[in-house]
Amino acid sequence: MGKKLIVCWGVFFFLLSTLLAADTLVNAIIWEKQAFSIVANAPLIVSFNITNEGYYLLLPGGVLNIAHPERLTPVNDLLDSIEYDQKTLTPPLVEIKLKTKKKLQHTIYIEDDGRSFVLRLTDLAAPPQVTAPSVGHKLTRVEFVTENNKLKLRFYRGDNSYGEFKVYKFTKPSRLVLDFQPPITLGIANELPVGLGAVDRLRASQFTWEPLQVRVVLDLNDAYDDYIYDPQADYPLTVLARADAPPPVLPPVSANAASPLRNVRVAIIAGHGGSDPGAISRQGYKEKDITLEIAKRLQSALRAKGAVALLNREGDEGMSMDEQAQFANRNKADVLVSIHLNSFVNSATHGAES
Repeated sequence: MGKKLIVCWGVFFFLLSTLLAADTLVNAIIWEKQAFSIVANAPLIVSFNITNEGYYLLLPGGVLNIAHPERLTPVNDLLDSIEYDQKTLTPPLVEIKLKTKKKLQHTIYIEDDGRSFVLRLTDLAAPPQVTAPSVGHKLTRVEFVTENNKLKLRFYRGDNSYGEFKVYKFTKPSRLVLDFQPPITLGIANELPVGLGAVDRLRASQFTWEPLQVRVVLDLNDAYDDYIYDPQADYPLTVLARADAPPPVLPPVSANAASPLRNVRVAIIAGHGGSDPGAISRQGYKEKDITLEIAKRLQSALRAKGAVALLNREGDEGMSMDEQAQFANRNKADVLVSIHLNSFVNSATHGAES
């Protein structure tokens, strides 16, 4: 009899000492209003897994401080049962199984400085029934061009460049949010590491299904916090470093609705560029620099008349003849204007050449 008492008291004190020494006492397991909660006396460590039957949780270092481990039978159409047990005491480990009746959508909250773990469960919403959009409505490609301390971006819907989006600027952390005008669907990866100086990462999602709208988020490098947006530019979005932020731009002069150039698409080619300087004057002026200046002035003049003027380059970049043709075709140009300034060995020769 005495030996039995000693053994029983030994087991009791072992369990009591384990309970008191445990880092985490699980004081309550609750199911209420589609939320499963675990409440403890210290920050919880939870291993969370989704199984074919539902959800499987392990609490390393946890000891149940509940009178009778049991099986809960929730009265709803989401769960069949909640089972929990002290799987082991050395080391302490609590096992919890949530058996679901269907696939559910879940959200996890960590509250009360980590002492409360909440798993909120809801019916998995059926995917919206929308008419399958054509390939021409998909955001299919993003192009990046670096120039000095600037990063230029061009987006494509189908095979055509697409610059119709709204830009929102946020800080802490610094980022730009682009909401593309519908109809457009996502045809690129949800996340793209960019690492081109201005943009560290690009994130994209199908923001809404009715209407079909895509949202793109650009996570900016700390040194970049400004931008220029021009929907008619070859690269509609330019991300700027703080030091390069331009002065405020006056709103453009509204185009005359009666202008014969209204909505005419003009592709402007600034001749030469990059490693090809073109002709060089005796004073050292390069053709590629002068053609670019003329092209920019022509673009401004055409836009003032209501034309959609597209410039093939805004800096010192080269473009082959084939690439120039592709640029015009891709942007569905009605007219292509290629600007050059030719030279001649005889300085007495002057005039225009066409």
